[in-house]
Amino acid sequence: MPDEKIPQSYYDILKIHPDSTDEDVKMAYRKLVKIYHPDVNKKKRRIAELRLRMLNEAYNSLKTHEDRLLYNRKLAQQKTRMVLKADNDNLSASEDNMGLWSAFTHIFWPRSKSTASHHAPSPANKER
Repeated sequence: MPDEKIPQSYYDILKIHPDSTDEDVKMAYRKLVKIYHPDVNKKKRRIAELRLRMLNEAYNSLKTHEDRLLYNRKLAQQKTRMVLKADNDNLSASEDNMGLWSAFTHIFWPRSKSTASHHAPSPANKER
């Protein structure tokens, strides 16, 4: 999956729009489960199992209209905190601020070589 976008939300994981209906969410989930199910991906079973967990988590958070409203509020609060932190620290809202979510997305949606080379070197590499 060379140029696949790194998901920033459960909407990205399920590849749906925030205005999607309950039926749209269910259809998208079922379609992706068929693609990423570990029984279908026997050579990359461990990755498929982890992707399936992410799909399940996203679906459980978005499956009803009420669930999506709650998730949207949490997502807006998280984005606001990131912007405020970036403003206070005089930094951009980088992936370092994403924590565990960033680690998961880098495992399951690895960057293509062209985008990976554009990141700044880590502090450990600067000392050399």
